[in-house]
Parts: sequence; structure tokens; C-alpha cells
Amino acid sequence: MKIYSKTYSEFYAQIGKASPPLTVPAGQMTCFAIPFPSEGILEAVVVSQVSTDEYLYEATVELLNSKIPYPPGNYVTNTLPEDTINHYQLVPGGLTVPLGEAAVLDDEDYGRAFRNIDGTFTVNQRILYLVINPLSNGIGPQGAQDDGAGIATHWNVTIRCRTDIG
Repeated sequence: MKIYSKTYSEFYAQIGKASPPLTVPAGQMTCFAIPFPSEGILEAVVVSQVSTDEYLYEATVELLNSKIPYPPGNYVTNTLPEDTINHYQLVPGGLTVPLGEAAVLDDEDYGRAFRNIDGTFTVNQRILYLVINPLSNGIGPQGAQDDGAGIATHWNVTIRCRTDIG
């Protein structure tokens, strides 16, 4: 099996080793389409807010095997999914990014099997979907409780898996 890793990072982007951090607009949650193998064994997920952001926020994070609950794009904070999200979660219950820290899933010993279910076995969709929902209970400009982060936020993300599929 091969190891595959996708990273979005402020530091590593500066030295040409990764893509820049993911950006969520103010008062929004965003579903990102992450280029990734169509199937494999999920080993690790790490999500943290960029440390140079002026204000820090907590966030909820979902890693999904389909775009059915949230097609890629921006949504009003706390928008409900189009279908029961539990059917599509790669991490049951999702992850929470604590204020000023990282959400970490480290499942390297056994991993979690996944397959993008939007494609077929002959026409693979090589994408996973990452939903970041910044919460309004951060250190910074506050909107109403349901308004999410008062400013655009930036997120470092690493997702790693083992796979036999290129």
C-alpha cells in the first residue's frame, strides 16, 4: 500500500511543499472538495486555525465521502445537511477544533476504510469533502450566536491515508 497525504498549510505553502490554508468567509461555513484517492484506509486528520489569524475561533469539522449532504461551496453557518450526515461521515460525530488548538484524528494502527460513493467502481471520484464550520464563541469580533466567525478564517489541514488506488 502507498501512503497518500494532502496538506493545506501556511508554513509549508511558503516553501512550496503544500497548498495554502483553506479560507472560510466571515459568517459562513464551507464545504471544500479535497483531491484525494477514491478509496483507502484513513489514518489521520489534523485541522487547526492558522496561528497568524487576528482572532481565534472554535470550529466543527466533517470529513465526508460524498457531496450529497453539502455540495462544495459556502453556506450560512449551521446550515443543515441535505441528507442525514451520519451516512457519509468518515469520522462518526465529526471533529471539534478547540480554541487555539488542533482537532486530531490519529488512527494509524487500524485506520478507517473509506470510498467516495459519488462515483462508480469504474468511474472513480477522487475527492473527499471537508466541511469547516467556525463557531461564534471565539476570541474576536462577535456576531449573533448563529453568525459564526465575525471575520474570514484560515485553516491548516492534513489528511493522510493508505491506498492501493492511484
